[in-house]
Amino acid sequence: MTSDSFIIGLLNMNITAAYTIAAIFLLRVCISRLPKKYSYALWSVAGIRLVLPFSLDSRYSLFNLPVFDGINTGHTARFVPRDIGLAAQPKVNTGISSVNSAVNSLLPPALPYNSVNPMQIWLAIMLLVWLTGLAVIVGYEIYLHIKTKRLVKYAVKLESNVYECDNIPTPFVMGLIKPKIFIPFRLDKNERSYIICHEKYHIKRHDNIIKPIAFILLAVHWFNPFVWLAYILMNSDMEKSCDEAVLTHTQTDIKKDYSTSLLSFAVNKRHLPLGPLAFGETAVSSRIKNILKFKRPSRIVSLIGIAAVAVSMAVCVTNGTEKRGITAGQSVTGLANNKYLDRWAEAFCARNGHTIAEMTADNAVLDETVFERRTNGEGYEIPFGWSSPWPWGTDLNGNGIKTYEIIRDEAEAIFSPVKKGNADILYYAMTSDPHVWVWRENISYSIDKGTESFKATGENLEFFDAISSCDELYRAYPDNIKGTFMDYSANGLGEALNRNFTEDTDGFYSNLGDEKTAALYLLNISENAADVIGYDTKADTRDVVIAFKADNKKVTVKMVQPFGKNGIWVPQEFYTE
Repeated sequence: MTSDSFIIGLLNMNITAAYTIAAIFLLRVCISRLPKKYSYALWSVAGIRLVLPFSLDSRYSLFNLPVFDGINTGHTARFVPRDIGLAAQPKVNTGISSVNSAVNSLLPPALPYNSVNPMQIWLAIMLLVWLTGLAVIVGYEIYLHIKTKRLVKYAVKLESNVYECDNIPTPFVMGLIKPKIFIPFRLDKNERSYIICHEKYHIKRHDNIIKPIAFILLAVHWFNPFVWLAYILMNSDMEKSCDEAVLTHTQTDIKKDYSTSLLSFAVNKRHLPLGPLAFGETAVSSRIKNILKFKRPSRIVSLIGIAAVAVSMAVCVTNGTEKRGITAGQSVTGLANNKYLDRWAEAFCARNGHTIAEMTADNAVLDETVFERRTNGEGYEIPFGWSSPWPWGTDLNGNGIKTYEIIRDEAEAIFSPVKKGNADILYYAMTSDPHVWVWRENISYSIDKGTESFKATGENLEFFDAISSCDELYRAYPDNIKGTFMDYSANGLGEALNRNFTEDTDGFYSNLGDEKTAALYLLNISENAADVIGYDTKADTRDVVIAFKADNKKVTVKMVQPFGKNGIWVPQEFYTE
């Protein structure tokens, strides 16, 4: 992992955690009347978000809200693009337009002739600042821990793991593996029993381990104010839930005496700053208020609390479904559409007019440049307009491959026997060069739930063999290049092109040896519609800046040589100003 990818991953994790913490805070307010053990449990969700950079996808996730469109990519959420350090015009998408505008206006654009992208310098500075903050916080807490250990150096053992000490104004627990309870001298018998019970409950629940882990997360994510808020509230809920445990497991009503005991610590003006490995009585006034109004929870209240934690887990721990493919945008019909659209796309690639006719409504309008609909005396048949280029069903070695991709499928969320929807399919049409064109098919359809009959009610095809605008570029390659069938470094066609290039005798493939012309050719950009206006040489890559005449927009294409220094150049990614 590079330093750039580390800091970008850290930023994405923190933005994700900020939304999660905000959601937990709102849910915590809603269940404020429930026992605090449920509020305390909620913070484990924030902890998971601050530990794991990835998560499972769920249709019930908080991150399926419309403001997060385009952010979910598989099992991660990318508010900050992983390629922002190389982008021509760096942009982030936090889900809040005003924040986006403010942040993006500060991000430095790339200059084609700079040796280093300014954004990469920013990322390096951010990493240095983060390391400095981490060192300061950890160093200070180590100092506090050493200071606290000196205070209890001469503590006297009272019982088991309980020690009395004259130098401390408040009880606390210290230690990870063998935690010890330290209490001040001269506590009366009842007061001492309450306090020891409270501290033992901390140990029983492993709070002596949980709090240091929480502190480590705070130290790592120290720049995030939401994490500080979560840490403070978690500590408050931790203490209050322990107070409630003492009240719940005590036979007699001790609210008044217990509150008086806590108040005596609050009256003591001496402040004892404790490190993460030692924690004691804090926020006494709010704890006393919570104690006085506490009631043992009924079974219904307990079920509500458990449900709140479960809902929080489902909504906040999971990521939204990726905004591409069959799972995006579905509502009622769910994954049932997959088999229909796959069947349609497979029939299209196989030039199976019989299946296309079977799946098409009688009054449907199909693209007349490709489909010709006519009767043969027995019913409709649909022949195809030409044979090549076409989305083949095999690669150059004769192996079966999937030459299409369902990138969008949306169905109406209505409860009726017939569901209507709309979908987009990308087809990768190949020529014998070999070369790949992208076709984009939009299909409107209906599904009869009773008979499970799928009918295409409308269809339109776009051909991206001569892209003339930035908008067309994004419609042709909505998921960019790397990892898609357009990635010549991995699709199997690049090797064939490279072999043709090295054995070229008539110069047909010579343009692939020049990164500027290769970018236009392999991305199917019309030379008449765009000009190469910039060129940046880097160690192993080349950045080619292309300006579209139609919309006056610039695109920077990252070119690589996957087949050696004397091989062809192929596009890997593109970035838009």
